[in-house]
Amino acid sequence: MSCRNTMPRGLLKITMPTTFGRLHIAPHLGKFLASYPDIELDTHLTDRFIDIIREGFDLAIRIGELEDSSLVGEEQVRTNGSLRSNSGEFIREVMLAGLGLGLRSTWDIGAELESGKLMVVLPHYCGSSNMAIYAVYPCREFMPAKDNVVIEFLADLYGSEPYWDKGLDLAKPAPKRAAARGGEGKRVAAAR
Repeated sequence: MSCRNTMPRGLLKITMPTTFGRLHIAPHLGKFLASYPDIELDTHLTDRFIDIIREGFDLAIRIGELEDSSLVGEEQVRTNGSLRSNSGEFIREVMLAGLGLGLRSTWDIGAELESGKLMVVLPHYCGSSNMAIYAVYPCREFMPAKDNVVIEFLADLYGSEPYWDKGLDLAKPAPKRAAARGGEGKRVAAAR
């Protein structure tokens, strides 16, 4: 049997969240496809929850909270403001325009935090510590090699500390003067 016959191959139908796919998967696909030239990717970017079995997907990238029944007491804070949205991308752009605060994941605004375009102003308010990025696939006795290599590729890419978190100090609030004025061209954000 030749090595070529054991290489992962075939069509891999994968779904992922729109913004995450655009920011953190698409830029790295060239390296993946160069390593696995016999795999074809059919990617579907959507923010709606996909039933991967019913819709025939091999793999889904999901961002969510790990369910844990031992967790106690989430804190809810009511806010007032003249602008609300169900779109994370819209909130990100509103924050960059200096129109308010938002609670965003570091995968979404890590570059802006690093460059100083956004800053952490409320370090003690953060989302759940159980949020994670998952690769889910239909329950099968045998997982095809093409599924396995993309999961391994993404796990190696993101690692235990994803590249978008490296060098960020989220525990330190922005200086009071800069936070009160919004800084010199800087915007404010609550991030986690």
